[in-house]
Amino acid sequence: MTGAPAHEIWLASGGKINPARDWGPRLAHTIMPIPGKGSSHWGDYALVPLVGPIIGGILGVLLYQLVFSFAGK
Repeated sequence: MTGAPAHEIWLASGGKINPARDWGPRLAHTIMPIPGKGSSHWGDYALVPLVGPIIGGILGVLLYQLVFSFAGK
């Protein structure tokens, strides 16, 4: 039951939710001198796995502080 939503997200994103699985190979593809290689597509999706967790973490901290600031009063 809990695996189905994760699988759907993986399918929708092309399996690139984990930054290590997306950003590392993309960076290597950009740096390596491969003749005739295509674009690394940095503008398409590359920042989502990097910026998303940071923004989510900040929002999580703010929500935690909001919820527990009222609990202590």
